[in-house]
Amino acid sequence: MKVDIVFPNNNEKEFVDLAQKLGWDGICFVYDTLKDKNVIDKILKLNKLKIPSQFNVFNGLLINQKTIHKYKKKTNLTIISVNDNARKTVEQIKPNLIFNQENVDKSDFIHQRNSGLNHIICNLANKNNIIVGFSFQSLLNKKLKIRIMGRIRQNVKLCNKYDVNMLIASFTKYPMNMRSPNELKSLFINFGMHSKNVDLALNQCDETIKSHEFKKSDKYITDGVELVK
Repeated sequence: MKVDIVFPNNNEKEFVDLAQKLGWDGICFVYDTLKDKNVIDKILKLNKLKIPSQFNVFNGLLINQKTIHKYKKKTNLTIISVNDNARKTVEQIKPNLIFNQENVDKSDFIHQRNSGLNHIICNLANKNNIIVGFSFQSLLNKKLKIRIMGRIRQNVKLCNKYDVNMLIASFTKYPMNMRSPNELKSLFINFGMHSKNVDLALNQCDETIKSHEFKKSDKYITDGVELVK
């Protein structure tokens, strides 16, 4: 199931309507625990949305090291926007998903991009089952577009090499900046992602939410072990 990720601002219904028209099977609304104390109320309000049949709505929270334990069991997805300290995030905080790594505010190296990922971070992400997300919204920055494109291409290559799960989504605050799954698929194939991996990346949000929800249940003991009644 292809699920887009967005950051609403009292425009959830508009996002739902457009996501359905674009061909998404569902949408994940992400709220920021660092800036908003009413995130749980907003999650609860999602139940009152008039959702079309066969369309799914999920919730996610932007968290940090201080808030992850408070909110981990209250959301479908824990997310961190990293732009300078990805290693600490994947090694210690361990959210479900990281994104924004290409926006690290540092110059590129002479022979490679300073893309926010490296072999150490990718190995840790693989070990801790953390997804690397790629944001279409980041490509709409005209001043940095070429640099961001180069960094995404490098990070796709690193994730392929170290077998890191990838996710593709809009990651936007504005419905007009959403794109269809087919458009994102074509774009990321051009970034070096294999067609099969692109399909997995577009479905990764749904798969991760299912896994995260199972780990919140009484049946989950540890990875690979569950309680059978």
